[in-house]
Amino acid sequence: MIPATRDLVGRLQVHWQGQAEESRSPALRLRVERQLGRTDLRPPGLPAGAILVIRRLDARSGLPATGPVSHAWQGQVRDRIAEHYQQAIRPLGGRPAAGAGSVLFADEAELLACLTCDVLAGRAWTQWYWQRLWPGLPRAPGAALAAAWAERAAFLPAALAQVPDAQAQAAVGSLDRRQLSRVVHALHAAFQMPDLVLQPLPSGHTDATATAGLDGPHQPDPIAPWLPWLPEPYGGPLAPQARYLLGLALALAEAPAYARSLAFARASAAWLAHALASTAAPQIHQPAAGSPVDPQASSLDRAEPDSPTPAPPAGPGIATSRQTSGRAAAGDDFEVPERSPVERHPAPPESLPATTAIAQGEA
Repeated sequence: MIPATRDLVGRLQVHWQGQAEESRSPALRLRVERQLGRTDLRPPGLPAGAILVIRRLDARSGLPATGPVSHAWQGQVRDRIAEHYQQAIRPLGGRPAAGAGSVLFADEAELLACLTCDVLAGRAWTQWYWQRLWPGLPRAPGAALAAAWAERAAFLPAALAQVPDAQAQAAVGSLDRRQLSRVVHALHAAFQMPDLVLQPLPSGHTDATATAGLDGPHQPDPIAPWLPWLPEPYGGPLAPQARYLLGLALALAEAPAYARSLAFARASAAWLAHALASTAAPQIHQPAAGSPVDPQASSLDRAEPDSPTPAPPAGPGIATSRQTSGRAAAGDDFEVPERSPVERHPAPPESLPATTAIAQGEA
């Protein structure tokens, strides 16, 4: 994705009034780029962190061939951008924006949420703004989401919290084991989380061996620490690694301090190891014939039994309501903070300046 921390012009088309030889001069190109680089393109009122994408911007007067850009020209361009800002469509919630002259995202989390929904719906490769913001987006939905989520992992929790439940489940379910591992590693790095889940499984542990002693007293099954936000009936159809990713993201969105705690990491590692050990063969992602199985693989890198991947929903809607408060039964007396449903979209971990991206312009 293009950086969202500065104003960008995707393609600039200049009509030169002068000698044809001069229009092909590198000096002219550098001069125009330098003049535009000194121009503030942000329209008045654009909130901090917002991303405005303009399809085409036509300047109504020319740039001077020499000397600085006049304040009148800069004001005129900002007025044109302000018009696009006022008329911009917000694609959140599936609003049609294919014919819009500009689109607006409140922040990078909203942008990532919209991309996720459009990938599931098959629209991400036909919308003009995704072609500008994410050129080269992989054609396979799982690969596309893995690439986008891993690249912008710091905004993934807030993004998935904005996606309807059924679509969030379908999105995570579209990732294969390696893609899940890639995104989880990126999420752990972005939030500097304990790496218990990423560590190799204990020596002698196999996917067919339970974590508790076979001859010892019965131990209660580990409970996922993200249950207050991802009830088991909702996450059930997903593979264990996919449930961990979705549960972790929602926990980070709703209770970031708890999700980054050692208590959460211990409970997650215990639940994931038990979930993989409790499942029966056959396995998916079998190694090639003659290829050794890595004995140091973590739970995320172990093959899991084939489980049904939920199909993307035909339209918007919420399959199951998520709980937003409670206590995580993870073996640790850790109070989960109360959250009201309206607090589901916390701000990204760092604020970004407002961004204006112009896909194509003329001067």
